[in-house]
Amino acid sequence: MVPYGIIILAAGGSSRLGKAKQLLPYRHISLLRNIVGEALSVLSAFTVVVTGAEKKAIEEELEVTGVATCYNAAWQSGISSSIQTGLLEMKKLHQVKACILAVCDQPFVTAAILNNLVQKHITTGKGIIASSYAGVSGTPTLFSEKYFEPGCLKWPQ
Repeated sequence: MVPYGIIILAAGGSSRLGKAKQLLPYRHISLLRNIVGEALSVLSAFTVVVTGAEKKAIEEELEVTGVATCYNAAWQSGISSSIQTGLLEMKKLHQVKACILAVCDQPFVTAAILNNLVQKHITTGKGIIASSYAGVSGTPTLFSEKYFEPGCLKWPQ
Protein backbone atom coordinates (compact mmCIF):
# COMPACT_ATOMS: atom_id res chain seq x y z
CA MET A 1 0.00 0.00 0.00
CA VAL A 2 1.23 3.48 -0.87
CA PRO A 3 2.06 5.45 2.27
CA TYR A 4 -0.11 8.24 3.56
CA GLY A 5 0.80 11.11 5.86
CA ILE A 6 -0.98 12.41 8.92
CA ILE A 7 -0.16 15.97 9.95
CA ILE A 8 -1.36 16.88 13.42
CA LEU A 9 -1.69 20.62 13.87
CA ALA A 10 -0.71 21.48 17.44
CA ALA A 11 0.91 24.90 17.12
CA GLY A 12 -1.83 27.15 18.45
CA GLY A 13 -1.45 29.32 21.52
CA SER A 14 -4.89 28.62 23.08
CA SER A 15 -5.16 32.29 23.97
CA ARG A 16 -8.85 32.13 24.94
CA LEU A 17 -8.23 29.15 27.23
CA GLY A 18 -5.11 30.65 28.79
CA LYS A 19 -3.12 27.39 28.76
CA ALA A 20 -2.03 24.82 26.20
CA LYS A 21 -5.19 23.07 25.02
CA GLN A 22 -3.00 20.37 23.47
CA LEU A 23 -1.90 19.27 26.95
CA LEU A 24 -5.34 19.11 28.59
CA PRO A 25 -5.99 15.72 30.16
CA TYR A 26 -8.24 13.22 28.41
CA ARG A 27 -8.58 9.59 29.56
CA HIS A 28 -5.40 9.78 31.66
CA ILE A 29 -3.28 11.24 28.82
CA SER A 30 -3.26 14.59 27.01
CA LEU A 31 -5.51 15.45 24.09
CA LEU A 32 -2.38 15.56 21.96
CA ARG A 33 -1.11 12.13 22.98
CA ASN A 34 -4.60 10.77 22.34
CA ILE A 35 -4.67 11.85 18.67
CA VAL A 36 -1.02 10.89 18.18
CA GLY A 37 -1.77 7.38 19.49
CA GLU A 38 -4.69 7.07 17.09
CA ALA A 39 -2.59 8.36 14.17
CA LEU A 40 0.25 5.95 14.93
CA SER A 41 -2.27 3.09 14.70
CA VAL A 42 -3.11 3.86 11.07
CA LEU A 43 -1.57 1.33 8.72
CA SER A 44 0.81 2.60 6.06
CA ALA A 45 0.86 6.15 7.45
CA PHE A 46 3.58 8.47 8.66
CA THR A 47 2.76 11.03 11.34
CA VAL A 48 4.20 14.51 11.93
CA VAL A 49 3.13 16.92 14.68
CA VAL A 50 3.49 20.65 14.00
CA THR A 51 4.40 22.61 17.12
CA GLY A 52 4.48 26.34 17.75
CA ALA A 53 3.42 27.89 21.04
CA GLU A 54 4.51 25.77 24.00
CA LYS A 55 7.01 23.99 21.72
CA LYS A 56 9.17 22.63 24.55
CA ALA A 57 6.27 21.33 26.67
CA ILE A 58 4.62 19.71 23.66
CA GLU A 59 7.83 18.05 22.48
CA GLU A 60 8.44 16.74 26.02
CA GLU A 61 4.89 15.36 26.08
CA LEU A 62 5.52 13.53 22.82
CA GLU A 63 8.98 12.10 23.61
CA VAL A 64 7.58 8.72 24.66
CA THR A 65 5.66 8.36 21.38
CA GLY A 66 8.64 8.67 19.05
CA VAL A 67 6.53 10.72 16.63
CA ALA A 68 8.26 13.23 14.35
CA THR A 69 7.75 16.91 15.17
CA CYS A 70 8.49 20.14 13.36
CA TYR A 71 8.36 23.71 14.59
CA ASN A 72 6.30 26.43 12.91
CA ALA A 73 8.10 29.67 13.80
CA ALA A 74 5.21 31.61 12.23
CA TRP A 75 2.51 29.84 14.27
CA GLN A 76 0.94 33.17 15.29
CA SER A 77 0.11 33.92 11.65
CA GLY A 78 -2.51 31.18 11.58
CA ILE A 79 -3.25 27.60 10.69
CA SER A 80 -2.20 27.90 7.06
CA SER A 81 1.43 28.40 8.10
CA SER A 82 1.21 25.23 10.20
CA ILE A 83 -0.21 23.31 7.25
CA GLN A 84 2.65 24.52 5.06
CA THR A 85 5.21 23.65 7.74
CA GLY A 86 3.73 20.17 8.15
CA LEU A 87 3.64 19.54 4.41
CA LEU A 88 7.26 20.64 4.02
CA GLU A 89 8.35 18.35 6.83
CA MET A 90 6.34 15.42 5.45
CA LYS A 91 7.81 15.98 2.00
CA LYS A 92 11.30 16.06 3.52
CA LEU A 93 10.78 12.82 5.48
CA HIS A 94 8.53 10.70 3.28
CA GLN A 95 6.96 10.50 -0.14
CA VAL A 96 3.23 10.12 0.44
CA LYS A 97 0.19 9.78 -1.80
CA ALA A 98 -1.98 12.00 0.40
CA CYS A 99 -1.99 13.71 3.79
CA ILE A 100 -4.64 13.84 6.46
CA LEU A 101 -4.79 17.12 8.35
CA ALA A 102 -5.94 16.61 11.93
CA VAL A 103 -6.18 18.77 15.03
CA CYS A 104 -5.55 17.69 18.59
CA ASP A 105 -8.73 18.95 20.22
CA GLN A 106 -11.11 16.35 18.75
CA PRO A 107 -10.87 13.52 21.30
CA PHE A 108 -13.37 11.29 19.51
CA VAL A 109 -11.30 11.00 16.34
CA THR A 110 -10.09 7.41 16.17
CA ALA A 111 -7.74 5.36 14.01
CA ALA A 112 -10.89 3.90 12.42
CA ILE A 113 -11.97 7.36 11.27
CA LEU A 114 -8.50 8.09 9.89
CA ASN A 115 -8.38 4.70 8.16
CA ASN A 116 -11.82 5.39 6.71
CA LEU A 117 -10.50 8.58 5.08
CA VAL A 118 -7.71 6.56 3.47
CA GLN A 119 -10.15 3.87 2.30
CA LYS A 120 -12.50 6.48 0.81
CA HIS A 121 -9.55 8.00 -1.03
CA ILE A 122 -8.59 4.61 -2.42
CA THR A 123 -12.11 3.59 -3.45
CA THR A 124 -13.34 6.93 -4.84
CA GLY A 125 -10.12 8.41 -6.18
CA LYS A 126 -11.30 11.82 -5.00
CA GLY A 127 -8.60 14.37 -4.18
CA ILE A 128 -10.24 15.71 -1.01
CA ILE A 129 -12.08 13.61 1.54
CA ALA A 130 -13.50 15.56 4.49
CA SER A 131 -15.09 14.35 7.69
CA SER A 132 -18.61 15.51 8.35
CA TYR A 133 -20.39 16.07 11.66
CA ALA A 134 -24.04 17.12 11.79
CA GLY A 135 -23.83 18.09 8.11
CA VAL A 136 -20.74 20.29 8.52
CA SER A 137 -17.46 19.30 6.83
CA GLY A 138 -14.21 19.68 8.76
CA THR A 139 -11.15 17.96 10.12
CA PRO A 140 -9.73 15.46 9.85
CA THR A 141 -9.54 15.97 6.09
CA LEU A 142 -7.47 14.13 3.51
CA PHE A 143 -5.82 15.97 0.61
CA SER A 144 -4.16 14.08 -2.24
CA GLU A 145 -0.65 14.95 -3.33
CA LYS A 146 -1.88 16.98 -6.32
CA TYR A 147 -2.88 19.69 -3.85
CA PHE A 148 0.71 19.91 -2.57
CA GLU A 149 1.89 21.45 -5.84
CA PRO A 150 2.95 25.11 -6.10
CA GLY A 151 -0.06 27.37 -6.19
CA CYS A 152 -2.50 24.90 -4.66
CA LEU A 153 -1.44 25.31 -1.03
CA LYS A 154 1.18 27.98 -1.69
CA TRP A 155 3.87 25.29 -1.63
CA PRO A 156 7.23 27.08 -1.18
CA GLN A 157 9.58 26.82 -4.18
